[in-house]
Amino acid sequence: MPEGAHPYPRWDGPMRTGSPIGIIARQEIRRTVLNFSSQIVLILILAYTIVYLGQLFQSARNGASDLHTLKTYVDFLNDLRFGALAVGGLMAGPALLEDVRKGGLELYLSRAVTRTDYLVGKILAVFGVVTASMVVPALLYWLATIMLFKTHPAHWGLALAGAMGYSLLWALFVSGVGLGISSIARSSLGGALLLIIGTVLLELFVVALLQPITRQKILQVVSPLTALRAQTDWLFKYKSGVGFDYVWGLLVLGLLIIIGWGLVAWKHPRVRGAEA
Repeated sequence: MPEGAHPYPRWDGPMRTGSPIGIIARQEIRRTVLNFSSQIVLILILAYTIVYLGQLFQSARNGASDLHTLKTYVDFLNDLRFGALAVGGLMAGPALLEDVRKGGLELYLSRAVTRTDYLVGKILAVFGVVTASMVVPALLYWLATIMLFKTHPAHWGLALAGAMGYSLLWALFVSGVGLGISSIARSSLGGALLLIIGTVLLELFVVALLQPITRQKILQVVSPLTALRAQTDWLFKYKSGVGFDYVWGLLVLGLLIIIGWGLVAWKHPRVRGAEA
């Protein structure tokens, strides 16, 4: 052996075993938490939740229960859709694309990480954070009402289950379409903005412009936000007031979810030279 060259010392410490999926997911969540834009959105979601809980506390303190209604709870969740959409877009946009641009994909796959491990870790991170951004506030709201009020709206015990189903459905859309766009976009910021602004603009275009002109309320189903809002008809037994049956909204959301996840399966990043 040449002078000055020494072999690597033998490693006697513990060896990490098991699937790397959890590590990939945690790293992606950590990157989101440390991102300034994502921090702003998460803080706004937290602040909005605190404001609502404060209103509930004040209402209970005054001996009034007029604020504690199913309508208020549904309105609260409908507002949270926008926060979940924003954090999902900011997270999904760079989740796959930035690894390709910065060589992270090659690094992952050179560390005994399979392509399936990589994708599942990324998906779990985005889907989990988007779901939590709605489920956690919904759970806090529901628990607060249980502690503050003695009487509750009809079927209030099932409202939490409805909120979870509502959140999971929206998370499937946001994470699927967001990651699908990230698989084909050229810019992570562009992909994030396409999901966030595109979804909101579609809502404004259909509800504020197209539907009033054509006087066809069924056109509202084109907007994912309205299609989701229609699901309160069966998840909460609360009339959403949209101009179509909830089944049509479920079909539209299902189609968009299939397209989004289909793009992830078809166009997800691959190492150059690897088989499709």
